[in-house]
Amino acid sequence: MEPDPIQAEKNRLAKPVAGLTFIEAPGQALPIDDNSIDGVFFSFSFHHIPGEYMDGAIAEAVRVLKPETGFLYVLEPLLTGSMEDVYRPFHDETRVRTLAYAALGRSATSRFVEARDVISQHSRVSH
Repeated sequence: MEPDPIQAEKNRLAKPVAGLTFIEAPGQALPIDDNSIDGVFFSFSFHHIPGEYMDGAIAEAVRVLKPETGFLYVLEPLLTGSMEDVYRPFHDETRVRTLAYAALGRSATSRFVEARDVISQHSRVSH
């Protein structure tokens, strides 16, 4: 799913890849049948859903997932770290990411058998 019309157009013009289909649609209105998808991924994207639609996007993910085996994977950047310090002065996402974390805590954890927060920090070692 790609909600951005500019990126969606680039996707349509890209060379086809077997088994991969791009659809232009927002996360809160997925044009997918109920109970039909193995997994829903939001990769560095959930915080870009307008705040008033975040809970709806989780509900949509739940709607399209297979009931017993479906999974939701949300990869969101933390609000800490050296890159965040660089970006914040000109691209501050504190508000939208805070809304995303709250929506996930409120809407996602209660709908799944298991919910985990995994925090990964990468460090570079110089020799």
